[in-house]
Amino acid sequence: MGRELKKLVFLLTNWSELLPLAKFAHNNSFHLSIGASPFYVTRGYHPRLEVSLHDSFVTNVSKNLQHLRSVQETTRKQILQAQETQARFANL
Repeated sequence: MGRELKKLVFLLTNWSELLPLAKFAHNNSFHLSIGASPFYVTRGYHPRLEVSLHDSFVTNVSKNLQHLRSVQETTRKQILQAQETQARFANL
């Protein structure tokens, strides 16, 4: 995220107004260490960028909760694997 922020500060005079958009973009980009975007890991779905009047997410709460737990468990395993890989390279 540091590089993205440096670009905003350097190139734009209104960077502070665009900071929420930069944060949103960062939270929705794929992170190799967790194998998903932070948004997906914390919520279990990708954000909708368009306006939707019908949201079936609320009607399937238990199914969505089970899915979210599964996503978070997969992420936990992905982080452990990334830590092991990083430790292997650090201990060469």
